[in-house]
Order: sequence, then C-alpha cells, then structure tokens
Amino acid sequence: VDWGNPGAPPLILQHGGRDHCRSWDWVAEELAKDWHVIAPDLRGHGDSAWAPDGNYEMNAFVYDFAQLVHTLGHDQVTIVAHSLGGNIASRFTGLYPEKVRRFVNIEGLGPSPKTRAEREAAGYANRFREWIDKRRAAAGRIPRRYPSIEAAYARMQEENSFLTDEQARHLTIHGASRNEDGTWSWKFDPYLNVWPFEDVPEFRTEELWAAITCPMLLLYGANSWASNPEKDGRLDVLEIGVEIAVAILGYLERSHDIVFLHTPQRTDRFGIHRRVAGQILEGFCGNPLFQAAGVIGQHVIGNDRIARHTQGMLGHGDCPAGAILASHAMNQAWPFGAQQQLEIEPQHRR
Repeated sequence: VDWGNPGAPPLILQHGGRDHCRSWDWVAEELAKDWHVIAPDLRGHGDSAWAPDGNYEMNAFVYDFAQLVHTLGHDQVTIVAHSLGGNIASRFTGLYPEKVRRFVNIEGLGPSPKTRAEREAAGYANRFREWIDKRRAAAGRIPRRYPSIEAAYARMQEENSFLTDEQARHLTIHGASRNEDGTWSWKFDPYLNVWPFEDVPEFRTEELWAAITCPMLLLYGANSWASNPEKDGRLDVLEIGVEIAVAILGYLERSHDIVFLHTPQRTDRFGIHRRVAGQILEGFCGNPLFQAAGVIGQHVIGNDRIARHTQGMLGHGDCPAGAILASHAMNQAWPFGAQQQLEIEPQHRR
C-alpha cells in the first residue's frame, strides 16, 4: 500500500510472517502526515502472489526487498520492520548500509543462538527428511475454509482477544479472500507453514549485522517468546558497527550507554497500540517532536533521562524531554511526570 505524500522522506513498513501490510494501517495513518509510507506485502502474504514453487527462503525475501528499494529509486530509505520482516530488513541493511537512513527492528533478528544450536543438534539428514515430509503434507493441505466472512472474523477475535472489534474486522477483511464456492480463507500461502530447514551459517548473518552503519532501534517484549538479544549475545555483534537504542519494553534501565526498557509484566509480540507505536517510531525516525517513551504491557511511560539520551543519539537538539504517556489500566500516573492518558491495547496476531 502506498500512502501517498511522495514529496516526503520514504518510509517502508514491513510486516512479519503470515501477516499482511494492512496490519500497519494504524501506524501508517499517523506517519503518513510526515512520511511517504510504503507498506508492501511479502511474497506469499496478503495480496502478493504465492511463490509457484513454494520457495520462501530468506534469500528470496531479501531479493524481493532489495528490488523494492531499487524500484523506489531513493538514495536512502527509513525502515520499520517486524519479526520476519525485521530479519529480512536486517540482512538488506547489512548488504546495502548506504541505502538505509534509520532502522527500527521489532523482534526481527531471527532464531536465537540457542534455537539454532537445537536445530543443528537434530542432525542435517533428520532435518532434511522432516522438511520433505512437511512439504508433502503442505502440498495436499486444503486451506481452512470459513462459511462466511463473519466466521473468519470470529476466528480472528478468538485468536487475538486484545483486538478491538473494529481492528479484528479490519484485519479479517484485508487478510482473507473469498473462494469460488463462497467460503473464505486466509490469504497467506500454506507453504509458509513449512520454513526452510537450512539458512546461511550464523557467522554470515552476523557479518551482515556488523556491516550496519545507521542508527538502529530494537524493540523486544520482555516476556515475549522471542529471545532477548542483550542476553543471548546477538547485541554484542550488532554493537560493532551501529549506534543502537534497545527497548525491551518495560521499566527503565540504562546499560553501556544503550537504552533498555525491561518489563516485569506480560508484553506480547508487537504489543503496542498502533497510534502509540506511530508516535514512538515517528520520533526515532527523525521527527523533532519526539518524546521518548517505552511500553509496559498496557502502560506507556517515559522520562527525561531517556529523552536526553535518545535526542543525543539521533541528533535532535530540540527534542522535548519528559514523559507524555501514562497508565490507563491503573488509572493513575506513573512517577515519571506523566502528562497524558491514552488507551493502550496489546495486540496478538495469528
């Protein structure tokens, strides 16, 4: 989706696996005032075509992304990417560091070192055979069919209980398509349930990370299943070549001149209300009105110390400090000078 405003700086919003570009609509609506927002569907997702051979290897995704940036024709782009999209964009940014001005990565560094090691321990031949078996099963699998769009909508609500009715309906309408018999199915290719059993060696991925030169914001949920890159060692690799701010969504702690926001409460993958996410991302990506904020489950907070550090890293001397968001669930301000209350709704995806 191209949100218009072609004279503004280009901003690519890249969704994650088995998602679609319209899940960015709430963020894009906020950012499109100051940016030329482009939100593409990955191959096999949303309204993009399914790969004829079911090829969803990382190299193919990265090639598609590189072709998109090349076709847009800008000297530099800013990227905000989630999960699989973040993994793709990280590799692209390492391959073409001169093409990326700012990069926000939301839980998108790929499998942790522990997960990679566990997979390797299963043995190459075993993983190869398992992949073949799963591909055969996928070839004979008929995508689930819902008798009506309302039935698909009910499923979306069931699996994503934190979505509002409006959000669930919006994501269902854009995430499902009607079959010839009048039933409805999700748009993503069933072969996306069978990920390649082999990727490039870990040291090759780290080589690309180390080549990133633009400022980079990592967002991670403290209680997400995704591994914390600070604890699993991947952050050490990233710090070689790039200035980083890391939000581990929660209470404030500063370590090694990097901003960390840890949380003792439950946060989900990209569990941020889209309007609030728009404000946070807008600030990191270059809006001088940025006021640093971190996400705590259903609460958003910030403070002067974080704002000062962030404005220094981004070079915005006129960035106003101070918290702007407070808890609504506890109906009280956090002790960081909170000024305003917004409704925050963490969001689950399928």
